[in-house]
Amino acid sequence: KAAEHIAKIFEKYGLKPGGDNNTYFQYYNVSIPSDLGAKIRVDKTGKVYDAYVLWPNNVQVSKIVEPGLKGRLIYVGEGSLSDLKGKNINGSIVLMKFNSYMNWLNVVKFGAKAIIFIEPKTSNRIEAETKFLLTPIYVPRLYVNRSVGEELIKISEETPIVTLVSLMEYRRITAKNV
Repeated sequence: KAAEHIAKIFEKYGLKPGGDNNTYFQYYNVSIPSDLGAKIRVDKTGKVYDAYVLWPNNVQVSKIVEPGLKGRLIYVGEGSLSDLKGKNINGSIVLMKFNSYMNWLNVVKFGAKAIIFIEPKTSNRIEAETKFLLTPIYVPRLYVNRSVGEELIKISEETPIVTLVSLMEYRRITAKNV
């Protein structure tokens, strides 16, 4: 749509795509990550919560196909080292606050299988940009709305087993440039 808008402006100045002035549309393929849905299931109760997949780590999407990824659900607040003290993170699925800067890497270092971030009341772009890496490591990262997050915090007190499924993949689209 942007290319078409620019082409109309060019036409106002007498530059027509396909004419003698070398203005033309160029088509090219682009791969984009597509979130095709994510779910968190509490195995004991069977209750299922909707989630969203975070931006990929470089080309590594947070794809988890059925039967899913299982682990103990552990809440770690902001994920600081003091928040982790005394908690067995290895092999768990960690629930944490979104506004935690790059502390998600702490739980990765301690062996977390996946991370679920809870929607904050407010946030900023810097917080969002710290939730992915340019290194293609496989660490599924999901996002839940605040009410789901609060419910999962209560459930996490029993360290239940949860199962994650997330369907993110790269899709090829054709883009147009003028």
